[in-house]
Amino acid sequence: MRVKTSALYMSGYLDAAQQFWVKMHDGQWLAGVTVRVTDAGGTNLVEIDMLVTADAITEVPAT
Repeated sequence: MRVKTSALYMSGYLDAAQQFWVKMHDGQWLAGVTVRVTDAGGTNLVEIDMLVTADAITEVPAT
């Protein structure tokens, strides 16, 4: 049997849709976001839901 392994590396700024805020017991805020990630060829897509700290998100600059 062969098992193919792979990993996902995300860095820099990624477009995401913020879904909700969560306040932790210590007062820290977390944002629930959905990130759409494609492969290098743009043929495969996966949507990833994750929690990130408030300082990890920013609004999209107005154009």
